[in-house]
Amino acid sequence: MPLNQLGTLCGRSNSSADAAFFYLLCLSAVHPFEGAKDNLQILFERNEKRFLELTKQQTKNRNDKAS
Repeated sequence: MPLNQLGTLCGRSNSSADAAFFYLLCLSAVHPFEGAKDNLQILFERNEKRFLELTKQQTKNRNDKAS
């Protein structure tokens, strides 16, 4: 479970790649903490949401410049 906690700490400090690493490490341990799977899913969903927001913002900025 310490690996899951490290993942949570990294996730809170906007270090998504590090958080994903620790969650995956936690899941691949001899005695995995199943909560890490949910945490990893939440992390991916947050990153997807942020990616879509940034893509939308970039499209808007391009359209504004073209006008």
